[in-house]
Amino acid sequence: MNWVLETILNRGSSDALTWQKGNEVRRRCLGVITCHGKQCSMHLAPGLRAMDRQKQLHHTCPVCEETLGLHRCGIESSLFRFRDGGVFIHGGAHTHQQFTHSSIFRRNGSLEFIEYVPKYRPRSRSPVPGFDLEPAAQSLSPVESVFDIAEHDNARTNSPGIQQGSDEVPDGNWEYADKDNN
Repeated sequence: MNWVLETILNRGSSDALTWQKGNEVRRRCLGVITCHGKQCSMHLAPGLRAMDRQKQLHHTCPVCEETLGLHRCGIESSLFRFRDGGVFIHGGAHTHQQFTHSSIFRRNGSLEFIEYVPKYRPRSRSPVPGFDLEPAAQSLSPVESVFDIAEHDNARTNSPGIQQGSDEVPDGNWEYADKDNN
């Protein structure tokens, strides 16, 4: 979860009738910047731009002052968005640790390392009925948003149990209730 990904392809239309002809956004994992110190467990989120990654690699580890190196991952994933939903295809398991630190580039050219706090955390509920999310929570958490969108749209427009102006959702999950009734 919370990997740094670069976009390597963006093509198609989100108005397509099938996912194969839909808007495909393909992304590649940039890996992690690690410390070369034997006892150090610092894992730094790499910068999205090549120039930023080079700046990071020219600094020493903020924990033990050893040199830093880039551990490449290269896992690719694709998100297809189309008129009726989306399909996410994941290219495999990441070959690196989760980040412990990230960096902020200051206007004066300095680089500040801070402890990494992820923006999104995996939820305990699986987006696919009958599928146990817990063993694969780290790799599946970004996928949930695609299923949430499709579930939300389905609950709002296709469910016979919902009437205009009602906040009730048939499965009892208030998370997908359309509060605006748009």
